[in-house]
Amino acid sequence: MNAADIHNRSNSRIRMANSFADTFNGAVLLKKHKTGNIEMAYSGVNLFYKFISLHSDTSGTISFGNDLSGSGTSQMINFFGLRSDTFSKGNLHLYHFKQWNACPNQWFKPTNCIFKNTQLKGRTLWTVQNDITISYSSLSNNNSIVCGNDLFINEYNRFSTDSGTTTFTKNGGGIDDWVGGNSFGNLVINHNDNSRLRMASTLGDTFRGNVQLIKNSTGTLEPAYSNLNFFHKDLSTVGSNATINFGLGTGTVVLRSTDSMSVKSDSLLYPNISRLTINTIKRDAIYLNTKLIVSNQLLFINGVVNTSSRYNLVLNNETVSSNIGSDSAFINGPIDYEFTSNSTSMSTLNFPLGKKKWNNQDLKYDYEWRPITLNVAHTSNTSYTYRAEMQTLNGRSLGWQLPSDVDTASNIRLWSVQRLLSSSMLHSNSQLRTTSGAHPRMTLYFDTSDGVFDGSNLCVLKNKTFAPTSWFNIGSSNTPSYLNGRPLKGIITSTSDSFNSFGSFTLGSLLSGYNPLPFQESAFSAKSYHEFVKLEWNANLNHELASFILEKSSNRLNWDKIGEVAAHHSSAGLSQYEFIDSTPLPTKAYYRLSKKYNDGLIKTGSTCEYLPIRRTKFILYPNPSSERCTIKTLSNFELIKQIIVYDMRGKKIDV
Repeated sequence: MNAADIHNRSNSRIRMANSFADTFNGAVLLKKHKTGNIEMAYSGVNLFYKFISLHSDTSGTISFGNDLSGSGTSQMINFFGLRSDTFSKGNLHLYHFKQWNACPNQWFKPTNCIFKNTQLKGRTLWTVQNDITISYSSLSNNNSIVCGNDLFINEYNRFSTDSGTTTFTKNGGGIDDWVGGNSFGNLVINHNDNSRLRMASTLGDTFRGNVQLIKNSTGTLEPAYSNLNFFHKDLSTVGSNATINFGLGTGTVVLRSTDSMSVKSDSLLYPNISRLTINTIKRDAIYLNTKLIVSNQLLFINGVVNTSSRYNLVLNNETVSSNIGSDSAFINGPIDYEFTSNSTSMSTLNFPLGKKKWNNQDLKYDYEWRPITLNVAHTSNTSYTYRAEMQTLNGRSLGWQLPSDVDTASNIRLWSVQRLLSSSMLHSNSQLRTTSGAHPRMTLYFDTSDGVFDGSNLCVLKNKTFAPTSWFNIGSSNTPSYLNGRPLKGIITSTSDSFNSFGSFTLGSLLSGYNPLPFQESAFSAKSYHEFVKLEWNANLNHELASFILEKSSNRLNWDKIGEVAAHHSSAGLSQYEFIDSTPLPTKAYYRLSKKYNDGLIKTGSTCEYLPIRRTKFILYPNPSSERCTIKTLSNFELIKQIIVYDMRGKKIDV
């Protein structure tokens, strides 16, 4: 049929397509004047090719399709949208309703609403006076759903997964526990009810857009309650009147970003995540713009979490299970670990630390993973906070006093560990178990770039409160053995009973050892040297390194080898290198430094550029002259900026 106006002026039902499906080529108007229901598309596949207008200001229901739990097997396909002028009362049920384009649906204000197996591609902006239930449905564009009572979002729904933002506002009702298994694009939840709203009560949810969770009432808002819940973009609790707790059941929050994402909240109302897994697609992805509390488990798989002194990650008690991370998964910045236990048994606190730093030579960030592990025990239940951070140093900049049995301290990194009274965040070493066998133990992790060759002569160094610029040897255990002069990677654990305070920790090499613990290599540079170009660089000792290869280019595309310099193996520290290019280019040139290893592997490294000093030649005549003379340039006249004339006694002459 073409356009159809269907009015129900009775208190009884009108049902369309009771046995066979209908097709409507024109617009359809459905208007309910009394309490009688209008049931459209009850059986079969029903086609609506134009807009559908709905009108109701009385109780009763307008429905499309039929719930499969009943006897019908209907399906309804709409090529446009839903319109309404006066839908201000009554129920609206959409079963198996499929909208094939993104035509916006007008604002509705039904008493109650049900979406089941429904697909709405256009905008959905509805205010439901009482309850709304959504299950197995897709509302893939902009959506704003305001609910006066209960907001039931059951399993396997999709919201704003094509574009836009879905905003749910719950203003009343009782306990609402969403089953889960839902997928969200951008999402905003306003919880204005005094009862509980729980998300993912059984199945985990996926959040592919930005998420803002706002709790404005006494009722709890409990996201990620169970199972795995994946967050791909920004996560915010800004606007909430209290802390929002994630994963109160057995749920885990997985930060899974493919790009940079942030976590933020209002001041002091920090998000509390029971179980947090860092497993991003992009390594350098997560930036904290709030403190983030983890209360049960922290698991690093992939991804760097960038923290700061103001916005850091807090493990809120010593029972939090945390791994140490990996080369691609660590904390770039400080991390806090709260400790309250009074026990003679030592607790193990893992700090998955690392550092991201800019490499001026290669014009990229370098990522260094260097975790630490602290074994510690207290003599009271008072809460203390251990704040740790790995810091990189540039050269032998500290110059702290070494102990008599140590000849070298690492000057490329140290670990800062503060012990703070949690109530005041002031430094304190009180109530720390320091008796023999119960004193703290610090384990540092090092890699081949740390300049360790002989683990048996390596030690842990720390400073002390009364001597902040002096290193003290606190022992060594668990170190790797000497390996034919090759750089080592591994761990070292302190052993000394004198470890009874906190501060800075680093690696040290004993007098009889062979551990250069190098400072950082300087930049590869080129500078003028008489009529030639001098290339300069330095490098740490590495027995696997055979030589340096030098190349030159005029365009950074085609490179010509100009020389090779053997690596130095005689010194224990940093070696200086230079090379003279005796045939420099007359124009701008680019130089490249590569490393060649004993096994033949060549690693392309730093580049630098050189701009020749432009010189000019001139002729002065007549010479000598007592009155007037002429200066004539042979080239580069524009380089002459100023001419000063002196007499034979060196006195400046005004010209």
